[in-house]
Amino acid sequence: MSHAVGTGKSASEYHIQDVAKILTEVQHELARLKQGSSTPKDPSAVMNIIERAQADLQRKTAVLFRSTVPTLPAIIEAPPPRPPRPVADLVRQLVDERQQDERARTLAALAAQRPRIPGRIALGPPRRTVPAVIPRHHRGGAPPPIRPTDARRGLLHLMTTGLIPRHADVTAALVGDVGGLQQRPAVLHDHGQQFVHGFVATCQPPANLVLDLGTPVRGAVADVLKAPPRLSPVTIGEPSPPQQPPGSLFAVDDDPVSVSGEFVHDVREGPGERAREFDELLDTYSLHQFMIRHGSTLSSTPEFTSFHRRYQAVWGQILQVVKQLEQLMTEFHVPLAVVNGTPLAERATADDRPLAVDELLALLVNGDAVAPKFRKWTRFKGQDASDEAACAIQSVWRMCRQKRLYKVLLRRHRSARTIAIAYRLYLKRMDTRSVVARKWEDDLRQWRARQAVFIKRWPRIKERRRIVVHIASAWRTRSQRQVGRIELKDDVTHCHEAQLSRLFELADPNVEVVYVSAYPISDEIQRYYVQLLQLRGVPSLQTRLKFLCPEPQAMLVDLKVPLATSLYYSPKCLSRIRQLTQGHSSYIVPNLVGPDDLKVAVFLKLPILAAEPSIARNISSASGSKRVFTEALVGSPIGAHDIHAESDLYTQLSELIIGNLGVQRWIIKLNDESGGRGISFFEPAKLKVFSEIVQEHQTSNKFSDPDALTFNQERLQSALSQRLQFIVRLVHPELYEHGWRSFVECIELVGACIEACPQSVAGSPSVNLFIEPDGNITVLSTHDQLFSRPYVHVGSVFPQSSCNPATLRQTALQVAAVCSARGVLGFVGIDFIVAVNDSTKQHVLLAVDLNLHVTTTQLTFWLFDYLAAGKLSEAGDYSIPAASAADASGGMNSRSSSNASLMSRQPSLADLSKQLQNRLSTARCYAALDNVVIPSLSGLHYQAFFSLCRLEGISFDMATRSGSAFQLADSITAGTLCVVCTADSQLAALNALGVALHFLKAKVGIRDDEAGKSNLNDLIVTIKAITNGRA
Repeated sequence: MSHAVGTGKSASEYHIQDVAKILTEVQHELARLKQGSSTPKDPSAVMNIIERAQADLQRKTAVLFRSTVPTLPAIIEAPPPRPPRPVADLVRQLVDERQQDERARTLAALAAQRPRIPGRIALGPPRRTVPAVIPRHHRGGAPPPIRPTDARRGLLHLMTTGLIPRHADVTAALVGDVGGLQQRPAVLHDHGQQFVHGFVATCQPPANLVLDLGTPVRGAVADVLKAPPRLSPVTIGEPSPPQQPPGSLFAVDDDPVSVSGEFVHDVREGPGERAREFDELLDTYSLHQFMIRHGSTLSSTPEFTSFHRRYQAVWGQILQVVKQLEQLMTEFHVPLAVVNGTPLAERATADDRPLAVDELLALLVNGDAVAPKFRKWTRFKGQDASDEAACAIQSVWRMCRQKRLYKVLLRRHRSARTIAIAYRLYLKRMDTRSVVARKWEDDLRQWRARQAVFIKRWPRIKERRRIVVHIASAWRTRSQRQVGRIELKDDVTHCHEAQLSRLFELADPNVEVVYVSAYPISDEIQRYYVQLLQLRGVPSLQTRLKFLCPEPQAMLVDLKVPLATSLYYSPKCLSRIRQLTQGHSSYIVPNLVGPDDLKVAVFLKLPILAAEPSIARNISSASGSKRVFTEALVGSPIGAHDIHAESDLYTQLSELIIGNLGVQRWIIKLNDESGGRGISFFEPAKLKVFSEIVQEHQTSNKFSDPDALTFNQERLQSALSQRLQFIVRLVHPELYEHGWRSFVECIELVGACIEACPQSVAGSPSVNLFIEPDGNITVLSTHDQLFSRPYVHVGSVFPQSSCNPATLRQTALQVAAVCSARGVLGFVGIDFIVAVNDSTKQHVLLAVDLNLHVTTTQLTFWLFDYLAAGKLSEAGDYSIPAASAADASGGMNSRSSSNASLMSRQPSLADLSKQLQNRLSTARCYAALDNVVIPSLSGLHYQAFFSLCRLEGISFDMATRSGSAFQLADSITAGTLCVVCTADSQLAALNALGVALHFLKAKVGIRDDEAGKSNLNDLIVTIKAITNGRA
């Protein structure tokens, strides 16, 4: 005891030194045993040394525990403890803990040397990027050494940083006893032990108590004992010197540090060695739990002071979390909160974001006890509860108000953003439109210059080899497409494919044809027209005839757009046309010319054999044709034009009816009318007011008085506005959903004109002309039109016989001259009616319609002209060569002719009669129906249909140049065709046409469910009425 007092050391320090001596002597014994022989002869010697050291350490631990804890808890029997860990594992753990402690001390020393900022000490955030481990200029040298810290980070880190080459074999590091991939059998416990609950100790077992080994020692043990134990023992009172049991390795006498044994020496000797102070031990082994009382941290407690010293390097981040805890405790009036400092430090250094309430409560030791304090109403139980409640209410109200204001602001911002985006898009769109418009104007100016050159060179172009691009486009106005007055399948498709008669232009050897159709031409139709062309021996059809159609995705069938529109959006088809026409004299022949036809021509840089769309639209309308007829000094029915309002319609009708009481029917035409689809008519006699006005006109002399005339007009106008919708008749009522109201909407959209219908009509001739670009006008054909019902054209008869051919020709040339002066070129069709004056019985020729395209009657004439191979005279008659007629009539053979010429030089009466018969036999006429719709045709095969025709004699005889021929407007499977019957007279042609119709009805037939779709019965009735009348 005197020795202990004289040195000033406590008994616990002597116990620590004794433990160090035990470990040192164990090391010496093991070293001597190793030096004696490389392979020990007695393995039990090593185990004896380890067992003696373990027993001494346990006794020393028990002595120390009894000296530090005056009263031990009750001992409860528990399952046997786990077997002790090997000494090697304990040594490795001590080394790792020692290194971590040294690293922490180094960081603390570095932080202490840095200049401190008053009130805040913290380290910067960890770096987000990892610098290159090996610089580029060092990559050729020796590989750097692998440090223990790098090794602990794993194999992937070593390969990523380049410490291990990527091509190195790392199999040995992954498998084996030390590898990361281990395989061992699973431990299967007995069923009785699976449900045994382990014993939970209430205190640290004495055998597992780790003492402070920080006192420096000599020898190899100093390298092992570097990290101090993490347990923090609490010493209560002054311990008495421990007593060693007998039989120990150390003999204990009155001096607690006197040790018996032959290999024990004093390890306390040496200069500069000292034991650690109390503060250092407290910093190391303290739980770092501090208290927050009424929102203030008790910073004067030893635990908080130790906590501050331990984490001084990162105190700035920890202080922020502590302030959050203080604010939270103050807000919820928590009297006392115990904070666990270790997880607080870990959480503060892990992330800089503010912690949530749940996260802050997790840092409290007494979190379960203070959790009820954190209810909403506990905030308002303090001294200033009323003020705090008022502030909370105000804050909530301000929050709600700001939310509403923010929503309004956000809505206004979105609206402003939308308006700004829309305005910017509008500006961009306007800029784009202006750029496109300027580009279009430049292209159009260049095209017009090219068109002028084409017109100038036309006399040479028509005599040379040329390529004609036929685009059978049926352009319709916007009203016709949107209001629904055009049935796409029945009208537009027929208009497209009925143009196939243009192929007969190949009879001219200088012409090559590129035919662009809306849909792919079927093989059967191509073979049919090729066979027709081969009848006249047209050469090189494979090179001179090309069929093209737009790409499928550009057809836009559902949008009811014309062929030119689909072609304009078909780059492959346009490229093909440009490739075929490049380097040749070429031009486009359209059908119903429209804006898209002009766009296609401008893109292809080809002239058009037609008027520009603006000119054609102005002239070919119902009102525009009236102006042309007036300018040409050609008679036309009484009426009015350019009507665009319903009120103007009633006003003009009342004036015309009052001024022409003898007219029994008035016709109203839309400006874009075609095929009778935009025509309506009514009889004014069905109005009671009209009858009163007529009676007044016959009995009263005051009818011509201006006041009476104005009064009658107002009466009639009022009656028309009320009763016209009930007495008017639409030619195609199925095309107008709401009847007369839909028709009036069309009038307001496109305009209309009014015509007086003559009471007696002798015929309806039509003339087809060709206006050449140089101004020459040629009459192509004249026809009499056939109508199945009022104003519905179904066919034609060639040549016309309704009026004087010279008068008809001269009148048509006058109209064509006006059209040419207005810039029209190409094909023109003019429709007339022959009115009969009731009083004088004279025929009056009146022009009623003007068509600036290839009409269906002209297409039929091209087929007839190609088959007959005759000539059209100026009088309108058509004749075939006399030799062909003689062969066809079966006249005298060559020997008979020679004998007759030898018998007499003067012609006999028989010769004169034969010459007259031959002259009559050279005349050819035909009757044609443009569109015969028979849905049952779709069930017949192509070859089967024509076999039936040959069996029944329905065919065309090339020897006699007479018979029946079919113009396929579409595939037979579509159920529509055109019939042309040729004979030497009109009556014979009409009779042949009737026979062909009866054949179609007998052999093909009409099913009951298709009766409404077919027009065959109406055509049969029409032809029968015409032939009976002429017979």
